[in-house]
Amino acid sequence: MALTVISCFTLSIKNSDRGSRLLGQIGLAAAIGTVILSTSKTGLIVSLLILAILIAYRFYQWKGKETILFLDLSAMALASTAVVVFSFWNPIMYGLGRDPTLTGRTLIWEIVIQKIWQKPLLGYGVSAFWATGSPYAVEVGINVANDYIPPHSHNGFLELALSIGLVGLTLFVVDFCQSYGLALQLAYKAKESSKIWPFAFLSFLLIYNMTESILMRLATIFWVVYVATSISLKLKKQ
Repeated sequence: MALTVISCFTLSIKNSDRGSRLLGQIGLAAAIGTVILSTSKTGLIVSLLILAILIAYRFYQWKGKETILFLDLSAMALASTAVVVFSFWNPIMYGLGRDPTLTGRTLIWEIVIQKIWQKPLLGYGVSAFWATGSPYAVEVGINVANDYIPPHSHNGFLELALSIGLVGLTLFVVDFCQSYGLALQLAYKAKESSKIWPFAFLSFLLIYNMTESILMRLATIFWVVYVATSISLKLKKQ
């Protein structure tokens, strides 16, 4: 649903067709309402973060040095916020009445990282680690909670390292950084919504995979969309 929010927002801000803009605005309102009613905190947070990024992009587009200054200040603010949050993680979470383990996610990550280093180069194979009857998945589950086997790592980047190793993860990071740079360039000079889409989608993919695993998952379309977006950006560069 967070992806629907992003799609409708991009459709509503850069489109010469008034009907399409109106459709995007109606879809955006409906999508945000659905996210709120679903009580999905991850979906709501991701939607709000991406909307904030896109609104900031709209404000600083075509402003040259002001854009560079904004990006520098944003990077500094994010880095400072990250340092404070990680330094005082437990007090902050307890103060908000939340579980510091993110509903067991940090416990899963700790064990998954240990498992990654046991087969660091090529990993365990796509979806093999969490396959039905896998002793690795059972071991992770025992360390998290009784009678519970996690379906995935709850982190897309750790999931890639499990599936295709650090070699595959490195190749993905290189490709993602290249694609994101091209998407930023395309969005900066965009005059239509289709040119904002790659930037919006890649931002969503980066943020959402911090707490969920949607990279190279067989039951989702996100990997297909990522590959298509990455290839289209590189073709436009040529």
